[in-house]
Amino acid sequence: FFTRAADGSIQQTKPLLSVTAIRSMALDTTGRRFVAARLNRTIQLIERGRKTPLLTIPLKGVKEIKAVRFADGDRRLIAVASARRGTGENEDWLLAWDAQSGAFAQGITNRHTLVALAVTPDGSRVAVGGGNKEIAVYDGHDLKPLLRFRAHDALITALAFHPTRPVIASCSEDFSVKVWNYETGQLLDTFLGPTRRPGALSFSASGRLLACNSADNITRIWKLDAAGLISAADVR
Repeated sequence: FFTRAADGSIQQTKPLLSVTAIRSMALDTTGRRFVAARLNRTIQLIERGRKTPLLTIPLKGVKEIKAVRFADGDRRLIAVASARRGTGENEDWLLAWDAQSGAFAQGITNRHTLVALAVTPDGSRVAVGGGNKEIAVYDGHDLKPLLRFRAHDALITALAFHPTRPVIASCSEDFSVKVWNYETGQLLDTFLGPTRRPGALSFSASGRLLACNSADNITRIWKLDAAGLISAADVR
C-alpha cells in the first residue's frame, strides 16, 4: 500500500493483508478503510492502522466473489458473486451488507454472468454488466432497479462512472467503448480501438479523459469533449 505524505512524497506502508488472497478491493471515500473480497469467499472491512478487520463476512453457497465496492456514502458494502450450483446453470448475485454491522441487507439474483461492477463516487448508484450485454443501474441504498438497457453486442467486461455527470462508460468483447447517460440510457458516444478483450475502464478526476486497458497491451485514452483518440501507450 502507498500513501501521500504531507510533503507530497509517496511512501510505502506495510501490507494489511496478503495481496495474494485478494480477488477485489476498494477504498472508501475517506481513504482510511478498504473492503477486500478474498479467495476464501469472505469479505473483510479493514481500517488503516488496525491489525484486525472491522468486519469479516463469510459467503456460504458462493463459488467466487468477483468484485466488491462501497456504496450509499460508505454505508453499504456491495459485491458481485457467483452462486454454487450443481445443475450447470449460471447464477450470479448482486449483494449488499450494512458496512457498520455486517448485517445482510439485499440480494438480487441474475440468471446470466455478471462481470462488471461500478459505483458512483457518492455511492448513490450501482451498475452491473455482463453476459446479457445489458447495463443495469440500481439505487445504492436499497438496490432498487432504476434502469436497464442493451449496451453491447457481446459480454460487457468493465464499467466506470463519470465523477460529476450522470454518465457511465462501458467496454465489451465486441471491442467497443461506449459512453451513456445512465439516467435515460441514451448513447452519447462510441469509441473503437481495442483489438483484444478490454478489461478496465477509468475516468480521470476531472472527467475529461477516459482510459481503457485491453489484452492487446495498449492503454487508450480518449478526450470526451473531442470524442477522439488523443494518445495510446504500450504498457508492456
